[in-house]
Amino acid sequence: MAVYALCLLWAAVFLAVHRFGRSLGLYTLTRQELATLDFRFQQRGARPPAPEIVIVAIDEHSINAFAPETIAAEPRLALLKQWPFPRTSEAEAIERIYAAGARGAFALGPAVSLTQGR
Repeated sequence: MAVYALCLLWAAVFLAVHRFGRSLGLYTLTRQELATLDFRFQQRGARPPAPEIVIVAIDEHSINAFAPETIAAEPRLALLKQWPFPRTSEAEAIERIYAAGARGAFALGPAVSLTQGR
């Protein structure tokens, strides 16, 4: 019975510090959480993405993989040799992704960046 009460007390303290600790300047539980996050993911191991998730990546290797005859047959591919990509190229890529059946699109990183004018 004493162990049960101790567990309840610890849970109450943990929840109170977690809920109100920031306003009191108590970040110890947050630091502990972040300190163990990498370890917990390493212990879990890699998991494959869900089959409905597709990652479309454009990097230097994939751009340089186009053979000269492919670029000659599709001149718009030559636009991908410059950075930043023209916005029309980015828009066309997103339209093709949706036309292929995507229900949503999410972009991270500078690959789809609309911050520079073209």
